[in-house]
Amino acid sequence: MSLIAWIVLGLIAGFIASKLVNKSGEGLLMDIVLGIVGAVLLGLGRATGETIAVALVIGSSPEITSHLFATGYNMPSVIANQFGEAFGLQRAGLMGIGVLLFVLTIIINVIARGVVERSARRKRGA
Repeated sequence: MSLIAWIVLGLIAGFIASKLVNKSGEGLLMDIVLGIVGAVLLGLGRATGETIAVALVIGSSPEITSHLFATGYNMPSVIANQFGEAFGLQRAGLMGIGVLLFVLTIIINVIARGVVERSARRKRGA
């Protein structure tokens, strides 16, 4: 199935589920926008946790380049690749990166929860 077919299937399913559960006349456009925003936020939240997959796909190059598709390092892959051999100050730095990732994940999840609550309030009419 192509990407467009999956999007259309998701939109139809979201619209039908919205009508069955809420029976509100918010409209298809609002369901589409909220679905896209929710999917992006959920994707960001999940991407921060997929450490090994990200490390394998991106590679292990600690250089910063101007090329978009060049290999590089991101925070999860640095932790995954270096934590086994690290000790002392380097291990503390890697734990700091882990804490920063945790805080970033919490912020993304709080934003996503706010979007869901705002959507629920709009549908209730409050």
